[in-house]
Amino acid sequence: MCGDGLGKLQFHRFATRNRIALDQMLLALQAYKARHGAYPASVEELKTKLGWKLPKDPFSEKDFVYRRRDKGFILYSVGPDMKDDGGGRPCAKSYSGIQEGDIILIRNK
Repeated sequence: MCGDGLGKLQFHRFATRNRIALDQMLLALQAYKARHGAYPASVEELKTKLGWKLPKDPFSEKDFVYRRRDKGFILYSVGPDMKDDGGGRPCAKSYSGIQEGDIILIRNK
């Protein structure tokens, strides 16, 4: 299971925080789109134009990785390995036992 390196309880705590943060980010993205007709170019634009305090990625304690794509976006956490894999490699246990990959929160194309 992804997260075993953190300890199962700690990983589940981070995963729960990620789920709550995801809901908050989705709400902000939908509010932004309703007001401006499209998704923002960046998390910074989202924060600035909405004036909302947005959650941080529980793993990195930085903004979630967000990229606008065509009419949609991708939004993800760097995951327990703290390495940005571009959102294309979901979190999985490696041969070394360390969890690698991103926790992809939303991929909306």
